[in-house]
Amino acid sequence: MYMPGGDASVNYQEALRWFDLAAKQEHAGAEFNLGLLYRNGRGVLQDFTAAAQWIEKAAHKGYPEAQYQLGTFYKTGEGIQRDLTQAYVWYNLAAAQGYEPGISGRDNVANLMNADQILKAQTLSRNFKLTPSNHGEDKTLGVNDENLVKKNSPDTSLKQPPQPER
Repeated sequence: MYMPGGDASVNYQEALRWFDLAAKQEHAGAEFNLGLLYRNGRGVLQDFTAAAQWIEKAAHKGYPEAQYQLGTFYKTGEGIQRDLTQAYVWYNLAAAQGYEPGISGRDNVANLMNADQILKAQTLSRNFKLTPSNHGEDKTLGVNDENLVKKNSPDTSLKQPPQPER
């Protein structure tokens, strides 16, 4: 492993290379970790805009840590235009998955908002739709919807045998 906690020595440039390869295949975990490398300037020049872009991709796939981090970017305005309503939405989505920091993030940003902004953010949260990933690691997508439809739908390409007369 090229990140802290692995058996190999920490090599952020090598981690960047592997995360970049996986992120280009739409792997949410890799997108999130690539965003963290850009946010912290590890193996690459610090770039909050690139960090927000990569983390947003993972957040849209339902990755709760990315949703929380995107909420923080919206709250602080780092790498993205400051927007407390969007911060609330992303914190709330992370909280809805049981990600504890999302709860405190949502509650803290709510203290900076008026009632109309909170109502709008809650409505946006309820109407949020995930972007499916090709890799099945998305924590909120337990079933591949495409396969579910195929398995539960009759195959109309096959001709049905004639029914016997009664």
